[in-house]
Amino acid sequence: MFAEERARVAVLDVDDNSGEETIRLIKGSGGEARFFKADVSNATEVKNAIDQVETVFGRIDILVNNAKAIRAEADPEAARRAAESCHPANRLGWPEEIAQVILFLASDEAAYATGSVLSIDGGYTAQ
Repeated sequence: MFAEERARVAVLDVDDNSGEETIRLIKGSGGEARFFKADVSNATEVKNAIDQVETVFGRIDILVNNAKAIRAEADPEAARRAAESCHPANRLGWPEEIAQVILFLASDEAAYATGSVLSIDGGYTAQ
């Protein structure tokens, strides 16, 4: 979706493989993207990554924090079902649902929406 809007995307991830896979998907859709390794729980690494992003792209217009702490489960399918069962929508969100909200907030139509934190979580934090 961001590729279609001609966004230049900086991907920060602690996992090289995951970060590079995200870059591959974005570039495969015709987008421009770069991977920057950083642990977002480490302020120094984030600051260094932001400096690198600004050097490469010149500026940062939109910043999205889409990080989540996860733990390894012996049965990933059981973990997914458990997460869905405690969610008010009885399901987990799709990446496209999150991306659509982010694209709207980055658009001119949302120019007056600024300085706010918006949780795109299907009502989970409102419980």
